[in-house]
Amino acid sequence: MDRKITIISSMFLLLTATACLRDEIPGGQPVSGQEQTSLDLKSVNTSEAAVEGTLAVLLTKDAAASVAGGAASEALAQACVQTGASLQMAFQCKGTDREREYRLDRWYLVTFPADVDVEAVAEAFAACSEVQAVQYNTRIARFEEGVATGWVAGDNTVSPVLPFNDPKLIDQWHYINNGDLSVASTVRAGADVNVRDAWRLTTGDPSIIVAVCDEGVKYDHPDLAANMWVNEAELNGVEGVDDDGNGYKDDVYGYNFVGGSAKINFDSHGTHVAGTIAALNNNGIGVCGVAGGYYPDKPGVRVMALQVIDDNYPEGTASLPKVYQYAAENGAVILNNSWGYAQTLKVMPTADKEAIDYFVKYAGIDQNGNQTGPMKGGLAIFAAGNESEDLAYPAAYEKVLAVAALGPKGEAAYYTNYGDWIDVCAPGGDHKVDRQYGGIYSIGLENTYN
Repeated sequence: MDRKITIISSMFLLLTATACLRDEIPGGQPVSGQEQTSLDLKSVNTSEAAVEGTLAVLLTKDAAASVAGGAASEALAQACVQTGASLQMAFQCKGTDREREYRLDRWYLVTFPADVDVEAVAEAFAACSEVQAVQYNTRIARFEEGVATGWVAGDNTVSPVLPFNDPKLIDQWHYINNGDLSVASTVRAGADVNVRDAWRLTTGDPSIIVAVCDEGVKYDHPDLAANMWVNEAELNGVEGVDDDGNGYKDDVYGYNFVGGSAKINFDSHGTHVAGTIAALNNNGIGVCGVAGGYYPDKPGVRVMALQVIDDNYPEGTASLPKVYQYAAENGAVILNNSWGYAQTLKVMPTADKEAIDYFVKYAGIDQNGNQTGPMKGGLAIFAAGNESEDLAYPAAYEKVLAVAALGPKGEAAYYTNYGDWIDVCAPGGDHKVDRQYGGIYSIGLENTYN
């Protein structure tokens, strides 16, 4: 879906029952006339579009406890020596019951030199009896087609018929579409998210933290900074120290899970998505956010910047399970994901699935089971994808809200994925309807600070 998020102005009743987690070995179907290898039996996805230098393995309970205690078995140690690999926990675990419920304590990342064949490493670890499952880290790709705009000083033309004084609100047909051709040359009245009526009820609630799992968010953007999530302990702490003890140093606005540091590399896509969610409303500059509040007295939702795509590391990808655990443990109750796996991936990777399940069940709940935020449990939202295909993950996973894209005519965008797994259709833009104005308008990186 094009650079966007749908925030629905109604209460979601999340499915509280979780599927029983399996301890059996995942694997493919038997191939007629061929003997299956350990890797055939234990792999949860294929190596197509896999990231070099990394994969994940699920260890048995005893093996995980041994590795955590610094005593890997002889077979695991030999596999590490053979491939030049090292093992580290895929999650930040503190030994809680809820971590064990979703096997977070048993998933390990295997890292090795990028020039070592990833399938050879997978085979070496699959041969170990202590390894229950092997998962390749599949490349992910951003979904984009929208138009990013920057605030330019002096650009303050305001429409008198709109509820806020943000000059570019008039270009945001996906919010308010009257069918009057003022935005796109071909439009349909009502092809929007009906946000004017939603704003009469609320313009956003700062107790709601939305984790934007995307490229980097420009957290100091003048149309966004006031609605950023801020980790006060790290903001007021000592640089280079994990002041709040959450396992991450200096994570003031979130974390870059590709670069492996708190340095968030700004990018237009992540900033665009964050702007659609929480650009400040009625501050006289730029655009509006769906839940951007009412400046200056009513703040909007808070945006947590979790970077999972980074062009500074083109060959890498984030450890997605750790991203979702971070979001759950640090206060986010909504996950926004405007990206998908490589289209060749036709199954939901097990570690990623279990991390999403963990977020859906435990976001907004402390270790004692007490509700700490506006929701008890989380909502994971994924763009359906832009390949005109009938299946795409993670959006097709049943525990997430899958959002397909509409254009300004109220019809399916030419690129959107489709199928009975789609939960919601919402404006995502369509440049074939109108090249200049048919996309989703939001903030970009370009701005002038005067």
